[in-house]
Amino acid sequence: AKIDGYYYARNSNHPLQDQLWAAANARQGLMKQLKSVNDEQARDLLFLDIALDADVRRVVESGKAHFDGSIGSTLSALRATALSLSLSEGEQETATQLRNIDSE
Repeated sequence: AKIDGYYYARNSNHPLQDQLWAAANARQGLMKQLKSVNDEQARDLLFLDIALDADVRRVVESGKAHFDGSIGSTLSALRATALSLSLSEGEQETATQLRNIDSE
């Protein structure tokens, strides 16, 4: 359901920071699901996470997403990106530092 939220935000041309938050929330949901599934399901969820991450990168790098460049939008986009990156880092020290950015 959270992945649907990301695709809705992306396909409805919501501002970039909204798409980044939707993607980060979807990835958080996937990480929570990973803790309670069997190996085959875990593999599918990991591939879905990789695909979601790749899609977000494509959206950002294309430069086509609406982004007004205001300080508020920029900070929101950076916080969402830090959260998403922390999910990729797992239990590494950098993940903790990235999560701290999101909470500031």
